[in-house]
Order: sequence, then structure tokens, then C-alpha cells
Amino acid sequence: MKKIVFLLLCILAFNCNASKDYNLITGTWHCGTWIVESSGKDLCNDEVMFNFNSDRTYKSQIGYISEQGTFEILNDQLICYPRDKMEIGVQINKLTNDTLEFTMSRSGRKEIMTLLKQ
Repeated sequence: MKKIVFLLLCILAFNCNASKDYNLITGTWHCGTWIVESSGKDLCNDEVMFNFNSDRTYKSQIGYISEQGTFEILNDQLICYPRDKMEIGVQINKLTNDTLEFTMSRSGRKEIMTLLKQ
């Protein structure tokens, strides 16, 4: 019986953390920095925007490329499912009320993007 209660508490704690992450990520985000680790170059500009909604849909704009679809947060990973494209997963390094930082691989290059909530 103790094992069942412990398991239920673990599941409840996991779900509470996931709900907290979804509450934190909801909103409109703009690029603060976008660092290519190998060169130190910052690719950030005014044309980078992500909007995550409470219904777990999102829209993004990076330059002339617009996407929309659904997303989920699993084990510190943000996974986006754009319409008619393959899923995209990034490692969440930091998620607070005003900062979302994640590590991604683009063409095999490690890049770290920091988004600031509008």
C-alpha cells in the first residue's frame, strides 16, 4: 500500500511541475540572444518571435519562415510539432516568468537561444 501511495505522489508531483512549465511558457517571446557556440556569433534579430498558447498550440516567426502547430514539454525538452513537418526538439536550460533558454542543434552546430517574454 505504501508503494502505491508513493507512486501516486510521484505522478502528482510530475504533473504539477509539467503544469507549472506550461504556465511559464505561455505568452509571446522575442529573441534576446542566439549564440552559435563554435563561433560565438549572435544570430539574434528583431525577426525572431514565438507565441505559445495555453491550449498547447504555437506560432513562430524566424525571418521569413513562419510555422504553427502544437507543442509539449517532456523531461526538460520542448518538442514542437509544426504542421506538415517533422517534430523539432530542443533542450530547455532555463524557464522562468521572463526567460526561456534552450540548446538546439542546427545543421550539427550547437546553438543556444535565449528568448525574453514580451
